[in-house]
Amino acid sequence: MHQGLSNNSESQPSPSESQSPPVELETDRDLVESLAPVEPREILEALVRIPIETWNYKFEDQSIRHIGPMAQDFYAAFGLGDSDKLIYHVDAIGVCSIR
Repeated sequence: MHQGLSNNSESQPSPSESQSPPVELETDRDLVESLAPVEPREILEALVRIPIETWNYKFEDQSIRHIGPMAQDFYAAFGLGDSDKLIYHVDAIGVCSIR
C-alpha cells in the first residue's frame, strides 16, 4: 500500500509528505510485449461514461480536494492493471493520450 493511503494517518505520512522518488513509466519497446492497437473512439466512449468527481482521502482534511475517477469505475471501463483498487499512472496517462 502506498504511504499515506492508510486509515491510520498518525503513523503514515501523507503522499505529499513522503519522500517518494519521481514516477518513472517504463514503456521501452524492449521491456514490453503483446502490443495491440486501440480504437480511440472506443476509449473516448468508455471515458465519458466514467463518473469524474472531486473527493478527499479519509486521512486528509476535507478542505483538501482531488479530482478523478474511482479505481473501480476505471477498471470496469478499461480492465487495465491487476486490481480495481488503484489506477496505475501508466494506464491513466495512456487513456489521457487518446486523440
